[in-house]
Amino acid sequence: MSTVETVLPKRITARKVHQGLSGEELRALARREETTSAYGSPVYATRVKNRSAKNTYVVENGVELGQFQKGIEPERAADLVRAMQESLAGRELIQVDRRMGMAPETSLHCRLFVPVEFARIAAMWHNMLFPVDPSGTPDFVSVYVPD
Repeated sequence: MSTVETVLPKRITARKVHQGLSGEELRALARREETTSAYGSPVYATRVKNRSAKNTYVVENGVELGQFQKGIEPERAADLVRAMQESLAGRELIQVDRRMGMAPETSLHCRLFVPVEFARIAAMWHNMLFPVDPSGTPDFVSVYVPD
């Protein structure tokens, strides 16, 4: 069992967390879903092309909602986080730490957790963002559970 301390949620527990994987290792994990372009680049095509707006909420904690945003009560959001944490406890996850932005004074340390079966997402994060020291505290933590 692996436990990783994060900013929010405070803890992610999984059967195993793969950390520090290279771009080649991530691509190898995603290979089963890859089509290779004529230039040797990976291409991943999925059935779902965007986020599901009907399942996207803003936690109502004094935040004014935009015209097309839906709110969720903090207690309900906490229940959903607990349920997600329980479902992740038996899974293998990939952790990717990267830097968004090139200027050190304005860049963000981003950390992604994603189930191994969605390694293509981790591989794309790794390719799109810049290297960062993973021992630092992330400014932004994302937990993707596409299924």
